[in-house]
Amino acid sequence: MRIRPIGALCAVLLLAMVSAWAGDPVSLDNVRDLELQVTFDAGLRHFDVHFLDGDRLAVSGMGQFIVWDLASPAPTRSESHDGEIICLSPIGSQMAVFARSREVEIWTVDPLVFRLSLGSLQGMSKTNGAFTLDGETFAVVNRWNEVDVWDVARGERIHTLTGLRSNVFDLAFSSDGLLLAGAGGFSSRDDQGVSLVCVWDVASGELLQSLPTDDVGDNHAILFAQEDARLITTGHRRVLAWDTTSWERVSDGGAHPGSYGISLSPDGQLLALASDMQTVLVLDVRNLRSARILPVLGAVHDVSFSPDGTKLVAACADGNIRIWLIP
Repeated sequence: MRIRPIGALCAVLLLAMVSAWAGDPVSLDNVRDLELQVTFDAGLRHFDVHFLDGDRLAVSGMGQFIVWDLASPAPTRSESHDGEIICLSPIGSQMAVFARSREVEIWTVDPLVFRLSLGSLQGMSKTNGAFTLDGETFAVVNRWNEVDVWDVARGERIHTLTGLRSNVFDLAFSSDGLLLAGAGGFSSRDDQGVSLVCVWDVASGELLQSLPTDDVGDNHAILFAQEDARLITTGHRRVLAWDTTSWERVSDGGAHPGSYGISLSPDGQLLALASDMQTVLVLDVRNLRSARILPVLGAVHDVSFSPDGTKLVAACADGNIRIWLIP
């Protein structure tokens, strides 16, 4: 394990204090105080990060996921499993895994065990998905760039949603579970794809909105914010916020090339973006203006706030995990 940018003796002392330092959640009031505290080798390349809880971080990529214990004196690799994590339920009780067999599996998080399979997605190397807040409904992208919606308890498919006509890079449910949004890009299997954001009614499967984003490029990440009043999308060229009543663009965060992952802080005030521009961008959700720019060596593949808001984690192209805290 490599620890940077601190000296060896200081590293031991600092890592032993990480849990004690993680008492203050990051917010608009203290985001300027965020400091990089720990850097360690994730054991993978081209990976995503998912908090299983406040002290367990799952690093997922290359057909496997590795769980790291952040509560120990130094980040410790505790277990590894075959398959890549698709997403976690917002309350953290279960997660979806894309197995090496191409089965979409539902696992419980505590304990971390297989629960059931939702069937095969043969012909795909990776997929994207989302849970409702209660974890009872799950949506996943299939091989035809459609979205299958599942009743998790019954293991039954409810709807197959269409409309994006392109690669589907991300999905997000509204917090009340009534809406599902999908982020699409230009490319598709028939080379006729367009850049769109689609919004469906979950109960009926009806396509409610098809929002053109040709000026944005591929939409790589999407989420609902501000008590579902805003839908935020980001991708190749810029980050945008949409009013979920009028479906008009209400905020434009400007050009942010290569923003591949986003995470909303638990208090809903801050948005972290993973960027190709050697930075983690932290934005004020209200207006998408910069609240903090965190420099990183190389591109950033993914970002995540911990469930208690005390940690901000980035998965970096150099294979390292970086953790920022409020000291």
